[in-house]
Formats: sequence, structure tokens, C-alpha cells
Amino acid sequence: MAILRPKLWRQSFPFTCGPAALGSVLTSLGWKPERSQREAELKIWREGTAIGCPGTHPLGLALAAKRRGFSATVFWSGPAPWLWRHIRSAHPGLSLRDYRAIEAAFARDCTEAEVPVYRNRTPSDPCAPGVLLATAGRGTAAADPHWVGVLPGSAKTTILDPLRRAPRTVSEPFRQWWEASGFHRTRSWIEVRP
Repeated sequence: MAILRPKLWRQSFPFTCGPAALGSVLTSLGWKPERSQREAELKIWREGTAIGCPGTHPLGLALAAKRRGFSATVFWSGPAPWLWRHIRSAHPGLSLRDYRAIEAAFARDCTEAEVPVYRNRTPSDPCAPGVLLATAGRGTAAADPHWVGVLPGSAKTTILDPLRRAPRTVSEPFRQWWEASGFHRTRSWIEVRP
């Protein structure tokens, strides 16, 4: 299935940039949610959030894509567990042991669902669509970790930022976005295929 045309989901809640970015990519690839965008976005957030905090875990987003009939591959780097320093600042009562258990459950689910997960490896195909954890200020209006949808093309890359009103195209190739991406030294990319 070819990319039909970019379809941007503006996030419905302050904490759902990941689900909105994933929804943008999936609908751009032809997925039709059974519920309203707002309900579908909240459902993805429930599936993909490691703890009740703003943000969605990359393994959770990949599993959400898989549940909707797409293949997903996760590439992530940086200190483990994922964004621990940021999450700890938002939830000082959460123990590292508990957070590691949450991540281990996501990892087991990915193994069972046959979702490949690669640590400290560059994405294999820069032409595949996906969801990228953006760097604050790198084409996004957010100062916190922020997910954007990316539809790489041969000449232009389309960015589906849930905080913007419309998709936008940039001339930088995907590799440049990957190298400049991340938050707290953690890069995260979920490659999505029909």
C-alpha cells in the first residue's frame, strides 16, 4: 500500500503527541480508525504509555501499530531505561525497579508480537514512514520529549507534528533528522510498514 497523502492528527490532549503522530502515519498509509480520531488517539495512548505521565513509550507505540495491522520496528539508543531521568523528575515516587519491570513487560510483548527492537543501531531504511522522538526546537514547538510522524520521500521529507495545523515538508533527508533527534541523549524511531 503506497502512501496516499499526508494526514495530520492534531493532538487532542496535552499528553498524546505519540498517539497522534502514530495516528497521522497510519492514516497516511490508509488505516481507517473505527472510532473518532480523539477516541482512537486515547486508546493508543492507553496501550502505549509506560506509566501515567505525559508521553508514550516507543515499544508501546510499536505494539499499537502492530495491533492495527502494520509491521513496526523499533530503533532506540541512549541511557536505559528509556527516558528514566525525565520520567523520574515527573514521578519522584516511581522506583527504578518498578520502571524496569514495566519496560521488561513491553519488551516481552514485543517479542511475542514479533516486533523487532534494536538498541544503538541506526534505522535500516530511511525511506520508510515512522514516528520520531524529536529534539526540542528541531522543527517542533515543544520543549519536552515530543513525537512527530515522518514520511520520508526521495526529495522532501514530510513532518506530521501534532502541535501544528498542517503537515510540512523539509528538504533535510531523514538521516539528518535521526542524527539531530532525541531527548536526554535518547533517540527513538518506530519504523512502520503496511
